[in-house]
Amino acid sequence: MKLSSPNIKEIIYFILLLFLSLLLSHSVFEPLKKSILLPIDGANNSILINLTYLLKDGDITLKSYDQNNILQHNTSKKITLKKHTITDNNQKEEFIDFESYEIDIPILNSHKIEIELNTDNNLAYIDQIIINNRSISFNDFITHAKSTSKLHIGKFKDGASSGIVIGSEDKNTVIDITNVLNPVKLTTEELKQINDEQLFYNFLLRAFCFITIFLICYIISISLKAFNRESYRPRFIIILIFFALVFSITNSYYLLFENSFQNSNAFFEDETNAFLSVTQSNILKFLQNFATLICLLCLVLTSIFFIKNRIIKSIIAVSSLMILTVLLVDNCLLNVLSVRLNFNMAGHAGETKYFDDFIYSYLISDSGLLMCTGFITFVITSFSGMFITIEKASLRKLASYLSIPVASLTLWGVYPTDPEEFKFTYLNPFQVNGFCFQKMGNFYNTYSDNYSKRNNLTFDYKTEQGLNQKKNIILVLVESLGCNFTYICGTGPAKMPYIESLAKNNAFFDNYYSIMPSTSLSLLSIIKSAPVIHIAWDLPVETETSSSISSFNKSYSRMLHSQNDLIRSFKSNNYKTSFISSTDHVFAMNEIIKQTNFDEVIDTSDPGFANIKERFSFNSVSDQELFKFIVTKIKSENDKPFFYVTKTATNHAPFNSPLGFNNLDKAFEYTDQEVYRFVKQLEAIDYFKNGIVILVGDHHAWGADGAKRNNSEPTFINKVPLIIIDGKNQGSVNHTQFSHASLGVLLQYLELPTYKFNQFNTNPLVDNAKPEIIFGYDFGAMTYLEVKKDDRSNTIILDGDDSYFKDDNIFTPEEMDEILGYVAYFRM
Repeated sequence: MKLSSPNIKEIIYFILLLFLSLLLSHSVFEPLKKSILLPIDGANNSILINLTYLLKDGDITLKSYDQNNILQHNTSKKITLKKHTITDNNQKEEFIDFESYEIDIPILNSHKIEIELNTDNNLAYIDQIIINNRSISFNDFITHAKSTSKLHIGKFKDGASSGIVIGSEDKNTVIDITNVLNPVKLTTEELKQINDEQLFYNFLLRAFCFITIFLICYIISISLKAFNRESYRPRFIIILIFFALVFSITNSYYLLFENSFQNSNAFFEDETNAFLSVTQSNILKFLQNFATLICLLCLVLTSIFFIKNRIIKSIIAVSSLMILTVLLVDNCLLNVLSVRLNFNMAGHAGETKYFDDFIYSYLISDSGLLMCTGFITFVITSFSGMFITIEKASLRKLASYLSIPVASLTLWGVYPTDPEEFKFTYLNPFQVNGFCFQKMGNFYNTYSDNYSKRNNLTFDYKTEQGLNQKKNIILVLVESLGCNFTYICGTGPAKMPYIESLAKNNAFFDNYYSIMPSTSLSLLSIIKSAPVIHIAWDLPVETETSSSISSFNKSYSRMLHSQNDLIRSFKSNNYKTSFISSTDHVFAMNEIIKQTNFDEVIDTSDPGFANIKERFSFNSVSDQELFKFIVTKIKSENDKPFFYVTKTATNHAPFNSPLGFNNLDKAFEYTDQEVYRFVKQLEAIDYFKNGIVILVGDHHAWGADGAKRNNSEPTFINKVPLIIIDGKNQGSVNHTQFSHASLGVLLQYLELPTYKFNQFNTNPLVDNAKPEIIFGYDFGAMTYLEVKKDDRSNTIILDGDDSYFKDDNIFTPEEMDEILGYVAYFRM
């Protein structure tokens, strides 16, 4: 097709299209501004107070002052109590409707923060105080709040609601909460620097919105013209397409990592400039790893406008779309599940019937919207390039178009960041999977039969006397219950306060770990009393013949996983064993179940769940229905002791629960209250006369706070709560370091005449309990294994016999040989 010079009609059309795009882009800019700009300029550093008055109307004001004690923010709420009347047997009774009001003010440069209550002889109720996404505890408020008025401060609790009640006889009560919140205190100069940067980001975002919307409209229009074989000359199309694609796709990924660039108190420990350099460094790493790939991809795609051969055009277009599809899938997994795309997990792609659980959640997100917009633009561009060829195209002309951007990108960093830096947040999916120039380690490499470090270990099993309590057991794997969402073994925020209260009143283990962010593999580790460290996704089957590739590993794995099988041990002691799931068996759970010896396996297809129409992720019934089923089942048991293993699912991503759709907080709130209700139901049927309940996190929560913030643990180490409830309400805390790999040993010790263990396992209830070596890794970086021994941690690069520690100065040579030997034993 030949392209002609534009005429007056086309120029007018072009101007009208520009004007329409300008209007549309302005409407798109406002919602995106909050998602993209606020995390950059730090304006999300704010205080949020959720409050009401308990007795009568009143005003509440939130004030903040700068370093010169000059008032900078002053936000007030006038609270009017609403009442309703109930008539019962001709008796009228008036009730106050309990409503919550929110005050949210930015406090980036606040050096003093005050609450002012404007009413006398009243009670103000504060349901929640949050600064920078960190909840303030009742104890912090009591300890650090200051006021010239005489305050009466108490704690209010009614069902699931709890908070702080403040009473004062003064009409105007001012409470200084600066030390309660401990805010970031920037100077005016530092704040000006951040605001100046925001102006630049503001301009970039407006340009991005305009270019993207203009191109979507323009490319659609020229595609329609291409079908009609009309002549035109789109002079700016190549440059505009390139920038629109780069902006949309790169920004969609940026949204996912915005938490990495947010201000936090930790960054301000020394000086603000340190924070700015860290932020800028993170952004540069992010752009290097994503923008480079995306820019090159867009350059390749736009090159098809210079090529005449239709076959070559098609090959380039299809190849580019395949690479972009990989980015799209990675983006979706990050958005919904907070994990990276790993090509080794291709076997899970068969779970297609659950895709609708996640896709809608992805599409309604800012990141998903931008990414899909970029993808659609990409597809339209590819299709247009099939019909459009720039006049007098030649390889020389193409080379001249591409030489400057390609040279710039090469200088910027075509070679990816070395993944040994372990910044997997910023690596694109190809680098995450090891396709990079500085590849370190080889996940697939196995070990030789004569690997010395493994053969130096004497891996014998021992048997010792147990407590022989012979109690019934219910082991509950609580979905995503991690220490990064609690205060009992982490730094919060507290997503499950009811479970925290159970921990405080029962036997609690605050130094307990899960090895993998996977429910099925956590279950495997507990049942087999061994760490699960994968070499590939072909799980070991006990009846399988040895593979020639890794005969030593697989033969040993079969022996290891049959030596101390938890279910087999309890069955041999006359226990009835049941696995009860509220979901379909997903994410390799079927394969795990095949390696167990449960007397019965129940899932969501069981007749007991047949009449339940409301379903959630993975065709699951709600946690409430699951626990109701278990209580009913307990009542039907005979005198034979039983051992139930079950798992919750309602608070699994994408966080759909009876309390809300696509809402992490509500999903965790729901599971928290249902677990608590379940314990109370068991108390009501006298279960604890001869039974215990074990509540344990399958892995830590990967949602909003994810692996980026895991209570100062190494990134891939999953610290989770472990609670043993026996109905006695006697709180105790055990600090022994151990993991899922030793939980089965502990249960055998508690309930059976004897218990079995190997030199790796730990029993935290014996006097000479030694800390277990903890392993942990992420699906998105399986060549790298985190290891924790005592209070020291290091990273192992996995490469068969050539596996090695990233840092040789943390452990002694003897400790490193021991740990590498264990790794060789436990890798499947």
